[in-house]
Amino acid sequence: MSFIYTIMPLDLVMAGFDEGEETQVHELPIEGGTLLLEPLGKNQARILRVISSDPGLYLRPDLQPGRVIEFPYNLDN
Repeated sequence: MSFIYTIMPLDLVMAGFDEGEETQVHELPIEGGTLLLEPLGKNQARILRVISSDPGLYLRPDLQPGRVIEFPYNLDN
């Protein structure tokens, strides 16, 4: 459940929320967590999100959201 606290009208805040195409998302299990990836093409994906209880994974520059990775990709650094 999410809460939105704003002084703006809800219709302005949510405008365009239902529009657009859905992004295809794949999960990639890694040691200590999971990456959510958006496929970009042959052997490439963009990291959308890191899911982990290990704070060290969030600090790794090679796992930052927005980074484009290529396969095969060695995640055992």
